[in-house]
Amino acid sequence: VLDGIASLVDKSLLRRDEEGDAEPRFRMLETIREYALERLVEAGESDRFHRRHADHCLTLAEQAEPGLIGPQQAAWLDRLEADHDNLRAALSWLARYGPVDHGLRLGAALRRFWRARGYIMEGSERMAALLSLPGAQGRTTSRAKALHAAGRLVREQGDYGKARTLFEESLDIYRETDDPRGIGWALVDLGFLTRYQGDYAAARSLFEESLELLKRIGDTEGIAASLGNLGLIARDQGDPDRAEVHLEESLALWRHLGDRVGFGWALTALGIVAQAQGRLGVAHARLEESLGVWRELGDRQNTANVLAMMAGLARDQGEYDVARASLTEGLEVLREVGDRRGIAFILEGFAGLASAEAQPARAICLASAAASLRRIIGAAAPPSWHSDLERRMEAAGTGLSREAVEEARGRGGGMTLPEAVAFALGAPLRTDSNRAGT
Repeated sequence: VLDGIASLVDKSLLRRDEEGDAEPRFRMLETIREYALERLVEAGESDRFHRRHADHCLTLAEQAEPGLIGPQQAAWLDRLEADHDNLRAALSWLARYGPVDHGLRLGAALRRFWRARGYIMEGSERMAALLSLPGAQGRTTSRAKALHAAGRLVREQGDYGKARTLFEESLDIYRETDDPRGIGWALVDLGFLTRYQGDYAAARSLFEESLELLKRIGDTEGIAASLGNLGLIARDQGDPDRAEVHLEESLALWRHLGDRVGFGWALTALGIVAQAQGRLGVAHARLEESLGVWRELGDRQNTANVLAMMAGLARDQGEYDVARASLTEGLEVLREVGDRRGIAFILEGFAGLASAEAQPARAICLASAAASLRRIIGAAAPPSWHSDLERRMEAAGTGLSREAVEEARGRGGGMTLPEAVAFALGAPLRTDSNRAGT
């Protein structure tokens, strides 16, 4: 094989790519690739080689999957990124020719990679296509895992109704197949979704049920996730001290596992808790450390989320330009990955900044645009976040007449998402006559 590759390189039919210390990779021109595929079809060997390629990609993805929650996360993310076009080709071929079970397994194994590297829309679309195939309707573990993965992806896009449907079907299949780990994690994600929708009592119940089950089977990762989410519930309900206890325990478990994603997530949450406690220096240090984790992993979405949180700290300390830069960077990322829930938080961050800068109409307009987006996606803001935003909007409204407040609310509520994003980034407010002329 090596002699054959060397010969093809010598003839310029293959090109060797090397990046730093990474393993060398070989590529070919598109015209040569198409010619080679035509020859395979003529020889009657195309299906055999496509199947072998798909089998290789499935093996790679399933080998990477556990590595994406350990100390080698960054290396595995980079490896999958390098092979992303191969993985895409394998998914497309499996969706057309099967086996469908292999397509479901491959898509589910890539969920963490898609999430971390910002391919959320692409991953969601591919999972939806695979799950809708006639051969994918069996009540199998592969379907349950694929449903669970798809639910997480569409939840990140803010489609909570669809996410709940996917999670609930996944949970039903896990119960039918007596898969305790699957049941426990489905409960975690249903609790996460329920928390987003503002039903904290129901979310707490789901997390407590998952914690009990995952402790019983010794799933340390699941235990850490359940504890962390119970901490978030406590934070949302105004009990930062209790939240810190749960989150510190969760952080210790993630550190023990060597899971940088879990570690970064717990640090982020602890930063928010410290801010709620008025410990701004501690909050900044925790958020700065978590930002370093997300940048190291190439996790664009969590990078954007932390930037939004750090913007709030900068705003409260009077560093308005720093806050605006962080919000702008975060908004650009979230717009690219299609995270509508994240965009709502960023719009509210811009609203709070406008209020602090004595721009009341702009603040109310942005907050109203965010509220409209939240109604569309069914994503209620956490109580502590909502209460802070309401206080800022009340302060903004004291400088305006009732008519001006209502006008700003109406304009913000009537914005499309692209209009709201453009306005947050500095575009002038469009008048009705502007709209009519477009």
